[in-house]
Amino acid sequence: MFKKILLILFLIFFVFSFSQTYTSNNNQQSKKIELLNKKVDSLISEQNGIKTKILEERINQATETITNQSSMISSFGTLYTVITIILAFIGVVLPILTYQFGIKPSRDALKEFEEKSETKFNTFLKERRVKEFDNAIENLKSEDNQVRTNGLNFLTFNIHYGFNKNQILKILEIISNTNDESFSDQLLHCISQERNEDLKKYYLRYLQTTTYKPGATIYYCLTFLSYYNYNEYKNELKTYISNDNGFSTFLTACSHLCKNNDFIDLLNDKSIIDNLSLESLAYFHGTDLGIHHINNWKLNEGVYKTTYLYEKLKEKFTPVN
Repeated sequence: MFKKILLILFLIFFVFSFSQTYTSNNNQQSKKIELLNKKVDSLISEQNGIKTKILEERINQATETITNQSSMISSFGTLYTVITIILAFIGVVLPILTYQFGIKPSRDALKEFEEKSETKFNTFLKERRVKEFDNAIENLKSEDNQVRTNGLNFLTFNIHYGFNKNQILKILEIISNTNDESFSDQLLHCISQERNEDLKKYYLRYLQTTTYKPGATIYYCLTFLSYYNYNEYKNELKTYISNDNGFSTFLTACSHLCKNNDFIDLLNDKSIIDNLSLESLAYFHGTDLGIHHINNWKLNEGVYKTTYLYEKLKEKFTPVN
């Protein structure tokens, strides 16, 4: 009986001890679980914090990247604008600068070079031509007919270049010292296109001192004098006309002077027209008081009828009723 009681007490004690142990273990386990939960929560919080920090860092990095890219894009935009302005400025200014400092100076230099070159070349040609003319004039003095003919041909074919004063004086000297009228006439033909005072004196002296003879000299003389004012040679012309009875010289004078205003002065010059012979006046009269000449003279009929020549013809050849 006692053993049973002891056994029961032992069982009760064992159960109680086990219950206490279980309760204690259960409490410890609960604490462990709670501790683990706290650690888990702490780890989760820490992990979330790390994730949040990483996320924030990434966001910050992304923000910085976006900011940097925006700044870079803005810088590129500004740089592009500046480059565009610079290129536009260069596009406008560069051609101007190129023209002002490149093309224009080069063109001016080239123009100056061309002008100087042309001037030097023209001077060279002129000096060479003068020498050639001087040589040709010297050849006119040669006793060799072929040399003299070559010199004359050269002057004849180059009349358009003209003669200087010294050359005309030399030619006039040669004319004065030769008896070959054909040769003299050819030389006068060469120089009669020039306005030269020495040649003018020669022709005025010719009109005053020469008895009329058919030939080219009087033609060249009047050709030359037609370049001057009629009053400068009308007295000499009057003398010459009075020497040849007027007809041939007056007709030649009309054919030359009809090209300028001096022609009217000639037709109104009483001192010359009064020296014309009746035969000369009859030639001009024809059958219509000289009106048939006005087409050749390029003269208006009304103007012609106001001249002294017309009045003279009318006086001589109008029948008396």
